[in-house]
Amino acid sequence: MARATMKKKNKAGKPYSCCRCQEKIVAGQQYYEWSFRYGGTYRQHSTHGAPKQSQLTQSKMSGVYAAVESAEESICGADNPSDIAQALNDCASEVENVRSEYEDGLQSLPQGLQDAGGPGGQTQEKIDALQEFQDSLESAASDIESEDEPTEPEKDKTLEEIKEEWLEDLRQKANEALGELSV
Repeated sequence: MARATMKKKNKAGKPYSCCRCQEKIVAGQQYYEWSFRYGGTYRQHSTHGAPKQSQLTQSKMSGVYAAVESAEESICGADNPSDIAQALNDCASEVENVRSEYEDGLQSLPQGLQDAGGPGGQTQEKIDALQEFQDSLESAASDIESEDEPTEPEKDKTLEEIKEEWLEDLRQKANEALGELSV
């Protein structure tokens, strides 16, 4: 995985292109820079924040990382349980796609390399971890969808306050499920 470094200012005077907004990074602006062994150097304005995990890898896993990042954003802005569950299901669908790509790659390896001690074993471990993560996301989405919305206020809280706390608890459960990615 690439490592991003914060550049204090563009001292070269040569304007770079920001990979997020496509605008120029001109002399005097702060920016992040990272590069890959094969694939060039990337830069983005510091105003976009640090590069995300999905930006720092060129592997198939970048799709999973991007799906998790997207789900986290969707969950943060969700105002009902079905939106939270949908974000988790969308993420699980992308995890399934990436897992399928790894399975196809494993099947295309020669039989001798598919063994547990070689590259095939590492790929199989990744496939298994992605399957567990997908199952966890789908289970969390199902649990969130089946949650009953509070209907009665408590003595110290209004119904709206109780509903907001309930929704925040659902967001937290969803984020915990997203945090279970172990690959």
